[in-house]
Amino acid sequence: MTQSNDVHRPGKGPGKGPSLQRSVALTAVAALVAISAIFIAYAEIRGASLTRRHAEASVGVQADLVNTMLDLRHERLGAIARQIAVDPVVDAALLTGYVSAEAEEVLRIVRERYSERPNLLLVAWAGQVIASAGNGATEFVPAVHRQTVRNVPQTQLLTDSNGSPVLAHRAPVRRGDITVGAVWAVIPIADTIDEIFPRLAGLAYQNAEGDFRSLFGTVPETGVIAGGDIMRAHSLTLPDNDGRRLDATVLPLHFGTAEAIGELVLLRDISDALRREELFTMLAFTAVLAIMLMSLGLLLQQLRIGFRPLGAVVELLGAMSSGETRMRISGFGQDQEPTDGGHSAKSTSGVKSGREIDTLLRAVDSFRSSLDARNALIAVTEQLENARRIQQSLLPATFSLHPDLDIHGRMRPALEVAGDFFDMFLLSDGRVAVLIADVSGKGMAPALFAAQASALLRAQCQQSDEPAKVIEAANNALCERNPEDMFLTAILAVITPETGQVTFVNAGHCPPMIADPDGNIRLVTTDPDMVLGVLPDLEWTPHQLELGLGERLLFYSDGLDEAQTADGGMLGTEGAVRMFKESCALSRSLSSKRLCDLMIDQIDSFAAGAPQADDISILVLHRPVAGNEDVPSSGS
Repeated sequence: MTQSNDVHRPGKGPGKGPSLQRSVALTAVAALVAISAIFIAYAEIRGASLTRRHAEASVGVQADLVNTMLDLRHERLGAIARQIAVDPVVDAALLTGYVSAEAEEVLRIVRERYSERPNLLLVAWAGQVIASAGNGATEFVPAVHRQTVRNVPQTQLLTDSNGSPVLAHRAPVRRGDITVGAVWAVIPIADTIDEIFPRLAGLAYQNAEGDFRSLFGTVPETGVIAGGDIMRAHSLTLPDNDGRRLDATVLPLHFGTAEAIGELVLLRDISDALRREELFTMLAFTAVLAIMLMSLGLLLQQLRIGFRPLGAVVELLGAMSSGETRMRISGFGQDQEPTDGGHSAKSTSGVKSGREIDTLLRAVDSFRSSLDARNALIAVTEQLENARRIQQSLLPATFSLHPDLDIHGRMRPALEVAGDFFDMFLLSDGRVAVLIADVSGKGMAPALFAAQASALLRAQCQQSDEPAKVIEAANNALCERNPEDMFLTAILAVITPETGQVTFVNAGHCPPMIADPDGNIRLVTTDPDMVLGVLPDLEWTPHQLELGLGERLLFYSDGLDEAQTADGGMLGTEGAVRMFKESCALSRSLSSKRLCDLMIDQIDSFAAGAPQADDISILVLHRPVAGNEDVPSSGS
């Protein structure tokens, strides 16, 4: 049977459909288009946000400018009116009550001295105009003249006979204690606005009732602006009748703390600016589109080149599936022609070498290995978490063993599981057995050894009430099954709650501490005894102590005195004694639970964020004085 030398090309045979290269190309194109759209949308949204914030800031600045200018005009009008009010000619004119040419000359001379050129009026007590100066001065008839308190100077925002807003200052003219008239100094608001905003296309005014009128320049249809939110500073863009675009800034018009009498509408021609902005936007979009098309072209080119090795692999696998075993990855170019009678190996075309394929295979294998390692790590982490929960469940669930004893304990592992443990339980004769131990090392192996030791010690306590015999029996059992040569330190104590008599054995563990009611601390040091799990058939020495009323007995593991800071500083035995003393000194009625929590907090404060170096176990026994203690804790 003759093997076929035909090369299987991609796309031939069963399984026809979109190629992977085309799918990846389409996905990449879609992703690029989506990213470009996101960037464009973000730019548009950000541009609109910046424009809005700029407009709000601009409106605020313009409102401040108008208010500041009104304040300045108020001061100037007051000075002008007061100067005229004390002139003897003015007083004489008011005395006669008739129009006075001399008074008008005084008003004209004063008006010429000031750059603002205010309109000036001399009004008698009854309301008739005695003299005036300025263009349109007679149009301002102070209708409020008779209604105001005439002996008090006052600046107001009013409207003239045409309905235009003006800033008016009234200065009373007195003869002794009698007010005989008033000098009015008036400046149209339109003149003031024209000074501080000289390039406005137009200015309009709308009063609180909604009446709208043009003050000067180009003003569009009134209904467009009058329909806005009155008495609130804002801006909007409007078309005018000539097709131009106007920026309208609406400012409430008020003076001091008085309510606004209406709104000023400042109009600016922004047609050229908007055309430039539209041109720049079109150029930007054109540039983005060009860059996107170039990127797509380069991306498709790179995809075509990058998929050549994969195409060669597909071609090779297709040939092998049809029985062609002499296919190989060859140089770049057309298939090599056989030169030895048809027995030469066929080579795939379009591939520079097989290094890309090898790299791909190595990468896949490495990725698979990393996934396996990750899954294994997750499994180990889950097992450690389960072990931690099981170990925590082995600790006492309740601490209320006797009404004359307040007992509580805390154990915090340095890793997920700990080599520390403690236990407490009632004996058959009514005494309380307390156990604390520390297995050498940290991690899973010490935790398992600790569980074994805890079960052995509790079981032995049920068979004997002498701590020394319990320790001896447990040690022999541990030595029989200790392939890793591990050991543990421990203290087993038996307490008579009514008398405070304590019998204990210290198997190489940290010396206990006793705090009396006055806060004095003493270490219960004993001759060192052997640790458990090293040598069988040893004997341990029992010791006695008496726990008085109000005294506290502290058992702890070396995780307390070996607590470290980030720079390696260690708490030490003296530091542990000081910490216990400071904790007890806070309150004589502190419960054992609160004392344990407080000491854990102080350890954390001392470490100042440094990682916990070792497992920490704390067990506190307290003989409370009746009526002077916190309620003993009932659970962990």
